Amino acid sequence: MSFWEVIGGAQKGGLLVRAEKDTSSQLAESRLSTGALVQELAKDGDRLQYKLLDGDGPLTGWISLTTQGRQLVVLSEKVWIACGGLEKGGLLVREGSELTSSLMPDRLGTGAVVTELDPIADGRLHYKLLSGNGPATGWVTVAAQGKELMRRTQERPSPSPGLQTDRKMSKIRILALAGSLTCKEMIKFQCGPLAAALGKDVAEWTFAEGTVAHPFDVASKSLTDFERLVAGKRQQISSWYIDIYHCEKERSVTEKQFDKEVDVESVAISDKVAELRQRVQEEGPFDVALGFSQGCIMMHFLMGHLWQEGIAPPWKLSLFFEGLKF
Repeated sequence: MSFWEVIGGAQKGGLLVRAEKDTSSQLAESRLSTGALVQELAKDGDRLQYKLLDGDGPLTGWISLTTQGRQLVVLSEKVWIACGGLEKGGLLVREGSELTSSLMPDRLGTGAVVTELDPIADGRLHYKLLSGNGPATGWVTVAAQGKELMRRTQERPSPSPGLQTDRKMSKIRILALAGSLTCKEMIKFQCGPLAAALGKDVAEWTFAEGTVAHPFDVASKSLTDFERLVAGKRQQISSWYIDIYHCEKERSVTEKQFDKEVDVESVAISDKVAELRQRVQEEGPFDVALGFSQGCIMMHFLMGHLWQEGIAPPWKLSLFFEGLKF
């Protein structure tokens, strides 16, 4: 997500907003105020489609980034996202900057987007809520015990003089979830071309398999010779959970899965989601969650449980390969 701050238009009461990307499209009745914070919905060249987060003006529309060589909108360095507190339902919020000040009754939800009201001081952020759940304003801790709790969406430029061409960028962290009746060695092989294309200097991979183990000599009979070769390194086949198909006919699993008349009972999903949630919390943060087959479904289950609690998924991009139809 990208967030922008309006810095132009002060002399004219803000920026012109149009209904469409085309600069000849219909004008909005009001202007977007100088100082407003917006979220990027789409960007095409010098035109930006936005969603208003803070300030006055139309809730959405298209604006220009520059005019006659002057910058009208810049990427904001004031916007933060809550990336910690997933296991506790969010971050503690206090009324004041001191850690001894009164606690707010609600926590700042993981995934919430805020803007800073004052410069960071002693690792404490005075914020105003832009989107997500939690108190409208308050103070939160940016990091604790070496763990990032709040993340700035736009990195501040380096204070060092001169152009830095050797600056090291942090790697993209990818969590890859294997399917059912398979293993992490298989998902590692499946992701091999993608990993090679990204390169070791760009991406860091974590491969995960389910915790429901199957007897190798029995389960491997359903695998191809190549799959048995890959999985045979550990003699381990696993799934994320077990499905019970309430169907009297002798049919393949695929036929049962896509038959709307068949009642499918997934066993102990809440427990399995809790296990995955804990792993994401302990081994994260991750930028990308990638799933294959049943791994996709586990991602859906986890996101569903988080959304029920008003918590956004603690990663930026979801990749689904051969997920089940819902």
